[in-house]
Amino acid sequence: MSPLDSTVEGVRPDVSTAERDYELNHCPAGYLCVAAGQGDGRHTLFRLYYCGQRSIFNFLGAGAVTNNQTGSASARLKNQNGIVVSTIPADNKPYRIYWDAVWYIDPC
Repeated sequence: MSPLDSTVEGVRPDVSTAERDYELNHCPAGYLCVAAGQGDGRHTLFRLYYCGQRSIFNFLGAGAVTNNQTGSASARLKNQNGIVVSTIPADNKPYRIYWDAVWYIDPC
């Protein structure tokens, strides 16, 4: 995923399904938490804080997103043409995502 601000935002590769589920159900206030499978039964987790579109790569198949941003900052998932294919409300609930059509994430 690019860009990613490592001073505030985070990446955790190689986590178990139980760890992924815990993180998605306990996404910190102000963050968009994203989980992508690694293809080996493990997952990579991203905590996004800042607004602004990110490009994603190697996100295939099923994943999940929890939006725990403040206010009503909906996250938008976009296809290769920049068209919104899914909107995730700021309701602090995990949503199942199929990454194959998603090329960009815009947290707010």
